[in-house]
Amino acid sequence: MMDFIRECNQFEVSSEDFERLWCFRCRNQECRRCRSEQAAWVHRIATQQDSLFNPPRADDQDPQYDDIRSKTFRCLNPQEGVPTVQYPIVINSPAPSQFMSSTSDNFVKPGAVITLKGT
Repeated sequence: MMDFIRECNQFEVSSEDFERLWCFRCRNQECRRCRSEQAAWVHRIATQQDSLFNPPRADDQDPQYDDIRSKTFRCLNPQEGVPTVQYPIVINSPAPSQFMSSTSDNFVKPGAVITLKGT
C-alpha cells in the first residue's frame, strides 16, 4: 500500500498534525494513512438499514416511557406506500386582523383554497 503524504501535504505541516487534521477525512483507499473507514459517516452508512428496520426497543415495563406508551402511533405498511397529501388544501387561517394589517393583501383569507402544483 502506498503513502501519499508528500503529495497531499503541500504546506509541509508536520506528519502528525496532517494525519490528525486530514487523513481521517481522506477517501483514497490506496493510501496507507487513509482513515475514512473510521469516520462516523462511513459507520452510519454501513449500519443505517439495520438501525432503521431494527431500532432499539424500550422495556415495556419501564415507567420512564409511560408517557410515550400512552400515545397512539399509526403503523405504516410498506406495501401501501407513504400517505400523500390530497390537493387542493383548505387552509383554515385566523382572521387577518389577528396577525396582519387588514389593509394588506399579503395574507391567506380564512377558508381559502390553495392549489399547490407538484414539480
